[in-house]
Amino acid sequence: MEAPIRILIVDDNPDIVLLTRRTLAPAGYSLSEAGTGSDALKAV
Repeated sequence: MEAPIRILIVDDNPDIVLLTRRTLAPAGYSLSEAGTGSDALKAV
């Protein structure tokens, strides 16, 4: 079995992050979030 594809959602608008999460999660993606570019760079 393959590991799920990991996606980092980066946006400072919580509504966009929530919408993106609700769209991608049911498809089986592994999701992480970052609110800023700096946080995103720390996450990778």
